[in-house]
Amino acid sequence: MHEDSKKVVSRLFGYIRPYLSYAILGTLFLMIAASAGLFVPMILGKGLIDEVLLSKQGLETLNRLALFVIGLYTVREVLSYFQHYFLSYLGNSVVRDMRKDVFERLLYLPLDYHHNTRRGEIISKATNDINVIHNAIGMSLGELVFQVVTLVGVIILIFVIHWRLALVSILVLPIIALIVSYLGKKLRILSKQIQAKLADISATLQEVLAGIRVVKAYGAEERELENLKKENDRFFHVSMESAKTTALVIPVIELISISGMLAVIWYGSTEVLAGRLTSGSLVAFVSYLAMTAGPITSLSRLVGVFQQALASCERVFELVDKGKDEELEFLEEKEELSVKEGRIEFKNVDFSYEEEKILDDISFSIEPSEVIAVVGPSGSGKTTLVNLLMRFYSPDNGTIAIDGQDISDVTIRSLRGQIGLVPQETFLFSGTIFESIAYGKEDATLDEVVWAAKQANAHEFIERLPQGYSTVVGEEGTNLSGGQRQRIALARAIVRRPKILILDEATSALDAESERAVQEAFEKLLEGRTTIIIAHRLSTIKKANRILVIKDGQIAESGNHDELIKQGGLYYKLYFGVAAKESE
Repeated sequence: MHEDSKKVVSRLFGYIRPYLSYAILGTLFLMIAASAGLFVPMILGKGLIDEVLLSKQGLETLNRLALFVIGLYTVREVLSYFQHYFLSYLGNSVVRDMRKDVFERLLYLPLDYHHNTRRGEIISKATNDINVIHNAIGMSLGELVFQVVTLVGVIILIFVIHWRLALVSILVLPIIALIVSYLGKKLRILSKQIQAKLADISATLQEVLAGIRVVKAYGAEERELENLKKENDRFFHVSMESAKTTALVIPVIELISISGMLAVIWYGSTEVLAGRLTSGSLVAFVSYLAMTAGPITSLSRLVGVFQQALASCERVFELVDKGKDEELEFLEEKEELSVKEGRIEFKNVDFSYEEEKILDDISFSIEPSEVIAVVGPSGSGKTTLVNLLMRFYSPDNGTIAIDGQDISDVTIRSLRGQIGLVPQETFLFSGTIFESIAYGKEDATLDEVVWAAKQANAHEFIERLPQGYSTVVGEEGTNLSGGQRQRIALARAIVRRPKILILDEATSALDAESERAVQEAFEKLLEGRTTIIIAHRLSTIKKANRILVIKDGQIAESGNHDELIKQGGLYYKLYFGVAAKESE
């Protein structure tokens, strides 16, 4: 076995170990059940032919043999039930634990992984690859044990019957082993390619469905269909290459096996004619050889199944082994962030993303309860400030502190628990409106949810819905308008009554009337809270205590609205550019 394969198998065994008792019991019952079936050819050969038909021992012996076979198969089927249960429990448990690790890793992986990896590929690993592993452990493992026990038992029994004849019959085994080994390696490579192509299809299809409105708006159905066809054709070609390899295994092995059987029948017949072998023993011998066809054929097919499972394990373990930094930060013992005033300080902060400088030596402070607006051209680094404060990313240099506590020295959970964030992209999970708002505070009561909805100017439209707060919003909140979704997101941030509030373009999806109502609520909500607002709406910017103007990753200007207008600099240009757009 290849060194990488050994590592994968060893890693997989780590998931099997907690359920080893089920594996042992299932395997033991399976071995007994398989062994029970091995007596039948001996009974039919030596018992039926030699003792009953040729020796004419009578009906009593025949009945005894028949009852023995019935009892044998009864025991075999009872054992088969228990082995199936134990091995199914093993397979389902392993897959459950593996999925849990995959889910945990996906949730704790840093944002840049999710930004740089296609969702379809991630979903393919979490579903398709794990299903392949489940098929191998939960279903094919039992078949593997059964066929191996049958094959080994047959080899032992044919040596007991006639060792010289057995030597002739097993000459084909090394040839079969070489063929299986060669084609097995090829199948594993192809299996990994198949899973990768399947991930490409998932990623492309998910992207098309996510942007279906844009696709239809630009009449791009044919273009996207062509892209999907290309991905589908690539998957087809790799799948057919694998199918050709698999199809080659069984005919070649069967041809070799049949040639070996014909040689055995010829040699065995000469032994019977010479009186060195009974007719019943030859029948039993040939029956046992016939029994090898099933195991050899199944083992040839199972090679492909387990090679595909190993390839899927590699892909899943690649995901599980991705950066564990954030998870470790969640689990390691650090101080809890205690926010009493809410003073924020950025000191000499640098940040680059994929070698592109985003922030360059940024330094500023926000006093407790101060409302800061951050403005600047697109791509200037406004949202990056929020991402660093939330520790979605870590700065390359410099420190960020809240009430004098370096946020890198406190737990991520306590840091984010003190901040209410309304992101630029409004995302709602499927569920009721109550659950969507309560997402911001796990133990929120109905009164708290209603209070937050009122503050966000959402209570009235919620009450008009058929089921009120029990209304199901649908996947990503598709049952609500953009403005309604945005106000639900505002309520979600407010319900936890955070010490620090971050509004990243928070009113961008609201119409003018809704925005005015929300701004009135903000005037109360912002009292006593340190607030960072990233926005282009004039009403939001003008009410800030201070405005930071970001350009090329640096603070170009700082001051209140009137001061910056008088300076006639970048803010002046941005302000009147926005004013012109809003007046259109």
